[in-house]
Amino acid sequence: MKTKAFGQNNYVAKYKLYDAIGRIKQESEPYFDTATEELPSGVKWNTVFYDDSYFPTKVTATSFNSKQMETSVSGRTTTVKELNGNLRTTTKTTDVLGNVITSTDKGGTISFSYNATGQQISAQYGTNIVTTAYDDWGRKTEFTDPSNGIYKYEYDGFGRIVIETSPKGTKEYEYNNFGQLYKQKELSTDGTSTSKSITYAYNSQGLITSKVGTANGKAYSSSIDYDTYGRVISSSENSNGKYFTKKGVTYDDKMRVTSYEKSLYSSGIYTKVTIENVYDSWSGELYQVKDKTQNKVLWELQSAEADGRVLTAKLGGTSIANQYDSNNFLYTTQHKNANNNATVLQMMYSFNAIKNELNSRTRGGDFNISESFQYDDNNRLVNWTDPSTGTFTQNAVRNSYDDKGRILNNDQVGEIKFNNTNKIYQATGMVLNTAGQQNFNQNLLQKITYNENNDPIFIDGLKGDVRFEYGLSEMRQEVHYGGNSSLPLGEGWGGDFTKYYSEDGGYEIVRNNQTGQEKHILYIGGAPYESNIVYLKDYTESSGSYKFLHKDYLGSILAISDETGNAVEQRHYDAWGNFTHLKIGSQTMIVGVQQVTDYLANNNLLLDRGYTSHEHFSEVGLIHMNGRLYDPILRRFLNADENIQDPYNTQNYNKYGYVMNNPLMYNDPNGEFIWFLPAIWAATHVFWATVITGAVIGAAIGAGMYAIQAQISGNWSWGGFGKSILMGSVTGAVSAGLGQVFSASGFWGSVGNAALAGAGSDGVASIINGTNFLEGLTKGAVIGGAVAGITYTMNFYSKTGGKQAGAKFGNGKAEIDLSKGFGAHDVDPEVLNTKIQAKYVGQYRGVNVYESSVGFGSGSHSGGLTLPPNQMVVGKGAYSLRDIFGKSGTYDLFTHEYGHVLQAKKVGEAAFYDIIATSSLYSATTNTYDGHNQFWTETWANQLSYDYFSNRNLSFNLLANIAKPLSQKYIDIFTNYLSIRGFSIPTSWNTIP
Repeated sequence: MKTKAFGQNNYVAKYKLYDAIGRIKQESEPYFDTATEELPSGVKWNTVFYDDSYFPTKVTATSFNSKQMETSVSGRTTTVKELNGNLRTTTKTTDVLGNVITSTDKGGTISFSYNATGQQISAQYGTNIVTTAYDDWGRKTEFTDPSNGIYKYEYDGFGRIVIETSPKGTKEYEYNNFGQLYKQKELSTDGTSTSKSITYAYNSQGLITSKVGTANGKAYSSSIDYDTYGRVISSSENSNGKYFTKKGVTYDDKMRVTSYEKSLYSSGIYTKVTIENVYDSWSGELYQVKDKTQNKVLWELQSAEADGRVLTAKLGGTSIANQYDSNNFLYTTQHKNANNNATVLQMMYSFNAIKNELNSRTRGGDFNISESFQYDDNNRLVNWTDPSTGTFTQNAVRNSYDDKGRILNNDQVGEIKFNNTNKIYQATGMVLNTAGQQNFNQNLLQKITYNENNDPIFIDGLKGDVRFEYGLSEMRQEVHYGGNSSLPLGEGWGGDFTKYYSEDGGYEIVRNNQTGQEKHILYIGGAPYESNIVYLKDYTESSGSYKFLHKDYLGSILAISDETGNAVEQRHYDAWGNFTHLKIGSQTMIVGVQQVTDYLANNNLLLDRGYTSHEHFSEVGLIHMNGRLYDPILRRFLNADENIQDPYNTQNYNKYGYVMNNPLMYNDPNGEFIWFLPAIWAATHVFWATVITGAVIGAAIGAGMYAIQAQISGNWSWGGFGKSILMGSVTGAVSAGLGQVFSASGFWGSVGNAALAGAGSDGVASIINGTNFLEGLTKGAVIGGAVAGITYTMNFYSKTGGKQAGAKFGNGKAEIDLSKGFGAHDVDPEVLNTKIQAKYVGQYRGVNVYESSVGFGSGSHSGGLTLPPNQMVVGKGAYSLRDIFGKSGTYDLFTHEYGHVLQAKKVGEAAFYDIIATSSLYSATTNTYDGHNQFWTETWANQLSYDYFSNRNLSFNLLANIAKPLSQKYIDIFTNYLSIRGFSIPTSWNTIP
């Protein structure tokens, strides 16, 4: 089977070959399609071999880079083996209902237990036990994790959370008559570190229009304006007397953002830019970003490989050229001044694709640094070059770990003790070696105080202090640093410098409190972690100019160039993020961690962001990674993560560990979830700025990159991510969605190359990935993606770039993949975007029906979701009530859910999943039962279902008061979508013939 998508000026194709009984046996990497050759030479293949002498069949997958993974099943135990590389083995054993009860890897065994309804109530790894309690309705009421403490939850009669109690405070929520979050309060138990009151407002379409409130007595506000299509056209924020504005957003006929103005106002100074996006007429992808006023090209994609790996690009006044090895890993990247060919950044890499490790890297240009790296047999970094001295001792052990991933010995600290049997990951003391004594004499942290959100509010350090203030979200909006405070918790202390942030992170203002001068920073294209372009007005300047950030594949800023392509700053970091080299313009290079730290104390950098684009607070020797503080000397976080990302991986239970102790292949953009770097590279469907990052570092920008991720990661797994047992906070289900509406990467981008992003497959990848391939294949959509330019409140929840949900069949049970989007009604948000176990129970009007005991209620109190064209999931026992008409109950659920099937028939499955599904999912995860009922996707489903069943003389009570025809606004959206793609347009929108 051959699938094609639009690439850069040509077609990109992918081939799949199947055996006689329909099993996939070969899958190609994306390649450029030609009119002369059906299958050009040089195409790279991933293969699958089935050993039918076993039952169940043993399956061996070999990726194009020669990595091999074997999957076999014996009874209820699935075993996945690495046949080369580190030769690791993982096993999972399930109970008769399919729940994983044990998971074993190189770190040991994790045991899970469940209640009678299949909800996970405990996860035990050694003496570390995480537990969850539920009420009779299956709602989480208590969560206990030794590293974080006890969290408790209370709900109202509609199942909406109203009180969340954490170890250090409480959050309270109130809802309006439409079920929308209306008010939110936060109060820490000490009564001083956090006191917030927030109010939300919405328009008649249910779109959020404002957020206002106070935090510790300070007023904050944000607002959003929309056009008649519900697209964002402007937003503004007022905090600490600073004004951050985005306005003048324009869209093309494909609803892609074409231009916008971004500005800030502070202390009588107005700083602004106007940005223009230019799209390729062939592929529709963004290929150029310009300053609209000056008609100046800021970034341009010039050429790319078939799978999206960028070959050449332009960033400001520099030209970028990338080369890749035979395994598709970045081999060299050259960033040169386009005018005089001077080197801005030159890097060479050597990766072990089978082991998923960086072997070495070499930096040319002014620095001439060569580094080597060694790992243990569990992918953890144990030895590396000190770039300050060039010292590398073969087979030395600079970090030693135990099975749990805890660092027991650190060559820059000494021996680390873990003597608290109740909190086994919390360090209790250290026996300092010579280097440790020197480091702690220079950068000793005496005390850190946190608020109820586990965010730091004051760092009392030997060389300096840092004081943080927070706005209505958990994002810091003010920080004071430089010097020491004599006041308790630094209350009222201003420091030598004060930095102000917008809530979305896209703006920064740095005030020199000694001179009163300000530096203004506007990140173009999103937050600092996404953006490679900044507009910067320095302290003494009357107007600003563009600066360009040259990053490595980790997102670390290695160089900054000006508009003419000259390197104005060059930096280097060791493997763990210590700042080792600095060169400002033509000045003498500064070498050595302490020497660089002393220089940074004067705040002399253009940007104080560096390692993985996070902020360095040099006086206290820490890097602020948003969710948590990271110490590059200790090589660990200082406060525990609230989440366990992969519950079946023993290394993920170390909540203080930094990226599973492999900092050269992963990063942590928010301090809460780590990312394998190709996963970041492929995320162009979220925001165009990532395409820019891809252009700079040679990242893949689409074309089914998940298959490649799995091949080079070996153990990438999001299975069980949504298990409530592993999530400490449920705030995200209540207010975090609203917070995302105000985020930088939400408003101002358009979707990247949706066709390429949707051209992947989970077939071979699932085997190489270590998932249970024998249950069947989830077929990803081969071409598609979110509709470019649909507002981010829709697109944010379309996380898989066009992959529709599917079911895995076997023995009357199914694994339902909810990773795309759907029509959802009264469903626990925690099951959304996950995979759930369900049982096939029959058909309803030709639609296969599955019952699940997790997240859907039961009987007449069941919720449901629909996966057109032929799947529906409801609560346990609901199917028997499907044809009871004339009463209020589950029968309304079936007729309503069938309305989503009718929607897909009306507009086609592509439009359903791109527009209706993403919108419905947004509503289902941010609104309550009543609010979701009033959402347009649900009222239109009711209308279609009402007409469909009434025309057949079937009586039922479908909440007729909310059934209403599709409005002209959405008719226009669908008409435009269908006409662009050449699909037929319905003659009648509100009836089904």
